[in-house]
Amino acid sequence: GAEARQGIEWSALLDPASLVLTLLGLAIVTASAYRSLIFERETEKRGEVSSENFVTIDTAQALGIPILSSCILLLVFYFFSFISMALVVLMALCAASALAFALTPVVNGFCRWAGSTTLPSAASKQRPGTSAAEVEAHVPRASMSSNALLDPLLCGLSFAQMVLGLLSSAVVILWLVSGHWVLNDILGAALCVTFSSYVRLPNLKVCTVLLLCLFTYDIFWVFLSEHFFGQNVMVSVATQQSVNPVHTVAKRLRLDVPEVVQTELELPVKLIIPHALFTSEALENARERQFLILGLGDLALPSLLLAFALCHDNRKLKAQNSSLTDAARQATRSTFWPDALRELGYFPTCTVGYLLGLEIALMMGVIFRAAQPALLYIVPLTLGPFLIMSAIKGELGSVWHGSVKLL
Repeated sequence: GAEARQGIEWSALLDPASLVLTLLGLAIVTASAYRSLIFERETEKRGEVSSENFVTIDTAQALGIPILSSCILLLVFYFFSFISMALVVLMALCAASALAFALTPVVNGFCRWAGSTTLPSAASKQRPGTSAAEVEAHVPRASMSSNALLDPLLCGLSFAQMVLGLLSSAVVILWLVSGHWVLNDILGAALCVTFSSYVRLPNLKVCTVLLLCLFTYDIFWVFLSEHFFGQNVMVSVATQQSVNPVHTVAKRLRLDVPEVVQTELELPVKLIIPHALFTSEALENARERQFLILGLGDLALPSLLLAFALCHDNRKLKAQNSSLTDAARQATRSTFWPDALRELGYFPTCTVGYLLGLEIALMMGVIFRAAQPALLYIVPLTLGPFLIMSAIKGELGSVWHGSVKLL
């Protein structure tokens, strides 16, 4: 009995789905941080005011977010059956917009590459004995552009924007029809990336307040809510399925509904990976909803800290390269800590901490066979090293109170 149970637990610990979920979560929070950095640069290049494009959280808002989240959680817990269809429609619209935003750098990069390789250039039209200036004067400006695919083409939309709109709409429609877990994860990842790009933490003080409040929030709703509400509120909300409006409308119109159209949908507010992912049982596990689940909050909220760390590292590197002299750098150095530790950036440290925290959370879920508040493990292993490193570097005061520009 004990040996059999131990064997089951070890096999569960070695489940490839756990590794895939860990790596997927790490990839999403890393991509969210880099997309946040890219978005900031894009905003500056367009000459737009950052405060008009981003939502910057202050200390009061950081304290209020767990309270607001708790109210929303209870609303969904008690009234889910009444609002489930509206939630699907709302999530579909938000996910389509988020996916287009998340893929913008990829599609734009491809369009620049395609435009530069297919459109004629002045150099290609230059003949022997003719200067480049003479050729440029006779080549139409539009034909020389390497970004023609990014220029307005129809109704003010570029080719790249139309591709993004069609692609994101197609993914959402396929999700509405099939409810496939892969599409659910893609849309959830896009929502996380977009959230991290538009929401900013100005300094480490706000980061600490927000994450510690959410640390407490996660522990309460996963471990303690059953004692107050009769059942685990967080798990109940996370595992509920919404009515598929496509199937419902088709039935009301008395239309023949193909079997591929699901009657219920998982909302893209979590990542789901079927158990035994790479075995013949994976399809059956997906049908029976035997999933590993990771809430989107366990991705989006830590990614705010990672985005802050990445932007801080980027800004510091720029400052050092442009103005800080070797003598000034030497004057700020400690005589105790190794150079490698002082020069290590906050972002890679927080990234490793997130990876360890997420993996420990999944392992604890397998060992205790119960849902775990992932932030219980992620927050100490990301925020803790950030605070310690900033103290070692002598930067704790500046990153704690500083509300400086991220770039």
